[in-house]
Amino acid sequence: MIKRTLKRFGVVGPRHYRHLLEQLAKAKARNAKLIQDLDAARADARASKGKVEESVKALRKRQADEEQHTRRIEKLTGELGRAKSESRQRFEAVKRDLALAREALMVVDVKLDILEGAANVLDIRTRVLTSQRDPATERV
Repeated sequence: MIKRTLKRFGVVGPRHYRHLLEQLAKAKARNAKLIQDLDAARADARASKGKVEESVKALRKRQADEEQHTRRIEKLTGELGRAKSESRQRFEAVKRDLALAREALMVVDVKLDILEGAANVLDIRTRVLTSQRDPATERV
């Protein structure tokens, strides 16, 4: 009966009191460890957040570099296409000029053959005429 009355007023026995003190000490130690773990987790979270921010910055920079390289590749591809087209046009023009030069050379070659033939004919006629002349008129 006294125990019940004391219990109602919140009085506890010495054994129970020591037990409660032990539980309180354990709870305080656990609380301190949890606070340390929480602080460590917060520090890790801050470090991870910093690393994530750095990674995001690096990713954005690489994406910007990729876009710049893509634009440069497109520009160079266009320039290459234009240069290729110009080279083809120049090549075709040179081919036409070469064909014209060959034709002109063939015409000149034919004309030279005609002139050589005419010179040979003239030479033969001249020799015939000089051989038919009289030797007495040649000396005078």
